[in-house]
Amino acid sequence: CPLDPDRLVPLSLALLELLEGVYQTAYEKRADLTVTLTFSCEEDWRYVLDVDGEGILRRVDSPIMYALLKYAGANVERFKGEDNHERCRVTIESHD
Repeated sequence: CPLDPDRLVPLSLALLELLEGVYQTAYEKRADLTVTLTFSCEEDWRYVLDVDGEGILRRVDSPIMYALLKYAGANVERFKGEDNHERCRVTIESHD
């Protein structure tokens, strides 16, 4: 899954922004939380990063997150299920 460093750096920072929301939630609850990351490359030059975990959506709408995703050329989808199950999917379209 080759990814251009000009996209990888802001994508990495966006991931840290998401994880900050999990950290804040864990701190407030005084509990251990689990986060699952899945990165995949699809045949049509599309890269997908799925992030699951309580608190992951806490900072998904932050101005910093929007700026980083714009710079990376990425889009984000938000999902919230039962029992506080939170998930987001970051997608990067690449035509390299």
